[in-house]
Amino acid sequence: MKSFLGGLTVLAVISVAVGLWLRGEQYTWYQITTINVDTPDGPVSGSGEVRVRLTVPPNISFMGSAYEWQITGEAAVVDLPDGRHVFAMIVDETEREWPDVIARRVARRTMGLERLTRENAGSWVATVLSEGDRDIPLTDREVPTLVTFLNESEPASIQDLANTTAVREVLGEGFAVLGVTIRFSEVSTEPEQVLAALPWLESKQGLFSRNGQPCDVCPRQGSFNSDPEFSDRIHSGHFVRPMP
Repeated sequence: MKSFLGGLTVLAVISVAVGLWLRGEQYTWYQITTINVDTPDGPVSGSGEVRVRLTVPPNISFMGSAYEWQITGEAAVVDLPDGRHVFAMIVDETEREWPDVIARRVARRTMGLERLTRENAGSWVATVLSEGDRDIPLTDREVPTLVTFLNESEPASIQDLANTTAVREVLGEGFAVLGVTIRFSEVSTEPEQVLAALPWLESKQGLFSRNGQPCDVCPRQGSFNSDPEFSDRIHSGHFVRPMP
C-alpha cells in the first residue's frame, strides 16, 4: 500500500511539473491609460487600468501561437465638468487593437525594442517595466478608441470620437482631446471608475445595438457621425473585462 501511495505521489508531482512546463513562462504588468481633455472650464484628465498577462509556452507545446495574452481591467474614463464622460475603450470596435498591441508599438517606438519573440520575452518585459515612472504620449495610431454617450443611460447613443470634428460636434465648442498617455507598472492602481459612470454595464448583455428600437438622442443619418452600425459592434467587454 505504501509503495502504491508513493507511486501516486510521484505521478502527481510529475503531472504538476509537466503542467507548469507546458504552461511556460508568465509575465504580468499593468497599463494605465490617461485621457487629457480641454474644456471651457480648463483641462481635466482621467485614467483606467488593464492587467496584461503574457504566457510564453515552451518550444514543444500544444499551444498554437508563440505566446498568448490575457487582458482584464477597465476602460479609461475622464469626468467632464458638465457631468458627461469620455472613455478610452479597452479594445477597438473591430477587436484587433488590444492593449498588448499598443504596448508593443509603444515599446518599439520609444524604447527601441525589437519585435517581441519567445526568446526575448523576459528582457522585453523587464525593459518595458523599467519605464514605469513616466507617462508616454501615444501617437494617433496608438490611441485607443475614444467614445462618449449622448445619453449615458442609453447604450445605443454611444459616439465614436474619431477626430477633432467629432469631438467638437459631440462635446461642443471649447472641448478638445489634448492627448492620451500610457504608463507601465508592476503594481495595480485599481482606479475602478467605469462602473460608477456606467452602472448598467454590470447587467448589460449583448451588443449596444438599438435592435430596431427608436433612440431619440441618436444621431440622424447624414450627420457627422452617422454610422448607424457603430453601436452594433460595441458590447460591455469593450469597457470592462473581469478576471476569469
